[in-house]
Amino acid sequence: MCSQNDPDNQKWYNKFIDKIKTYQKQVDDLEGSVFDIQKSYEEVVARNLFLENEIKDRTHELERAQKSLLTLQHIWDTMRSAEPLGKVLSIVCKSLIENLDYEFSCVMQLKKRGENSHLQPRSYIENEFLELLDESLGEPLTSFVIPLEAENNPLLVSMKKSEIVVTGTFQKLLEKAFPEIEPAKIKELDVILAERSIVILPLMVEEEQFGVMYSISKRPDISESEKNYLRMFADQIELAVIITKLFEQVREQAITDGLTKISNRRHFDQCLAQEVERSLRLKQPFTLITLDMDHLKLINDTHGHSAGDAAIVHLADVLKQNARAIDLPARFGGEEFAVLLPGVDVEGGVAAAERIRSAIETQEVEGVGTVTASIGVATFLRHTDNLGELFELADEAMYDAKQQGRNRVCIAKSSLKEPSWQELALDAFINVLAEKHMPITPDIARNLIQKLKMSVDKDDSFEDVLNNTVDYLISTVDVTHKKGYSAQMVDLAVKLARKSGLLEIEVDQIRLVAMLHDLGKTTMPQQVISKPGPLDQEEWQMVLQHPIVAARTMLGPLHSLDHVIPIVEHSHEHWNGSGYPSRLTGEDIPVGSRIILIVDSYCAMTSDKPYRKAMAKEEAIEALKKGAGITWDQKLVDRFIELLKKEP
Repeated sequence: MCSQNDPDNQKWYNKFIDKIKTYQKQVDDLEGSVFDIQKSYEEVVARNLFLENEIKDRTHELERAQKSLLTLQHIWDTMRSAEPLGKVLSIVCKSLIENLDYEFSCVMQLKKRGENSHLQPRSYIENEFLELLDESLGEPLTSFVIPLEAENNPLLVSMKKSEIVVTGTFQKLLEKAFPEIEPAKIKELDVILAERSIVILPLMVEEEQFGVMYSISKRPDISESEKNYLRMFADQIELAVIITKLFEQVREQAITDGLTKISNRRHFDQCLAQEVERSLRLKQPFTLITLDMDHLKLINDTHGHSAGDAAIVHLADVLKQNARAIDLPARFGGEEFAVLLPGVDVEGGVAAAERIRSAIETQEVEGVGTVTASIGVATFLRHTDNLGELFELADEAMYDAKQQGRNRVCIAKSSLKEPSWQELALDAFINVLAEKHMPITPDIARNLIQKLKMSVDKDDSFEDVLNNTVDYLISTVDVTHKKGYSAQMVDLAVKLARKSGLLEIEVDQIRLVAMLHDLGKTTMPQQVISKPGPLDQEEWQMVLQHPIVAARTMLGPLHSLDHVIPIVEHSHEHWNGSGYPSRLTGEDIPVGSRIILIVDSYCAMTSDKPYRKAMAKEEAIEALKKGAGITWDQKLVDRFIELLKKEP
């Protein structure tokens, strides 16, 4: 057995312990080395991950930059092609949605109108997200305007401070919006907004406030690089506005007369050619007015050329003041002017020309006094279907006005064969019978058509044939109808039209309407027409509709009757608006309709009805007096009564 105190054993033991310590140190060193390697590896992995994310972000930034550059190129190309500003702004809005992954974008423009200044939507892109917002609001989001008194509104804050504003709610964005929005609706919008944000970008043009652009981002926070992109787009909007203004100025100078600031001959000719195309395609007439100032040379010789220029400017101002938005006044040179009236027939053209003539004469020119003009009126598809001939006819009418004493309106002589009122009436009745609008047998309809055609060339008997046809057709449903009623209506209506100073062409229209205005009654049941007591709601609706049935269903397909259809449709309107079918009032009712209502009412009062005997002439006149200014036009009633007193 070995002793621990044995020197050899002790020596061996010590060596063993030393080796253990050496091994321990080597293990510790190895562990430390492994730990250092692991730490280095982790650092390398973390660094690689960081670099990968950085590369990914930079790649995304580069892709976005590339898209933005392409978009900016697209915007620039659009600006260079002289497209309207609205289209350029729409491209910007669309680009923000696509490139920055926005839900919606809208440009709001500042409109300065004194106390009513406000921000209003100018351009935006319709998409599903906007539809969702509109559905929650109950009306389009883009219909709201922001008045400038809503000072705390983020849109106005962004514009006034010229800085980008980010908000997470619609609450203040729609503050004091017009029309006002219920708070509950705004809460619904904020629920839809959720984790998104609204980014507002101020827009400046040549250091003046243009408005703002607000966009809805899918992200709650906006990075600095994103803001930089937004500023870049703001710069493009500024360029777009500036370039568009320049294009508009150049275009305006190219199409505008320098002295009068109305259209020049070149632009007028282009628009006239387009109107001819439209007119031929739609079979709708338009009217050309030509006018020439009277005695311009005398004005120049007496008062000087500056006075002559003032008179010319006065004429142009009158044309602008009396033009509708779609009308086009132009100066041809010197003292010659023209006005294009789209969709206006000869009667409307004459009325417009007379307004112009009167206004020119009424308003004095400083340093000159009163000036006048001679005016010619020609209607395309009525007087001619040739553009070159239209100008010639209008000019000939204008020269006729000069030869007849100046300061007057003359109508062109037609180069086309105008249909007579007899031919128009024939077309109307044949169409009504052929289309089986009336409750008569096919044999009777054929016989009536044949009789009408046979009498078309017999002027002496044609009106009698028509009146008898009307009497027959209406008597098929109206048991109270008396033979000769139509002839009396036509005779009195024509006399009242002439007594009221209407042109002969308008008198013929009244003649036609007197025959046609109640055709709609032939579609109504006999028990409604002849009912002695009050009508129920359903029956009354039939009565209310019969003028529309006559005008639109029975006569509407005949374009030759376009000028009389409105008179037929409104022949039961009352002066105070209590009539039907449109409740028109006063002079909004066509004068022809007012004439027909008076004459028809008188003829009805002096005819037997199931619920009363015919009134005497004096009784009917008293009834007209009581209803004048309420049911009927007071002036026309007075003229009609004067007429009746001379009638046997």
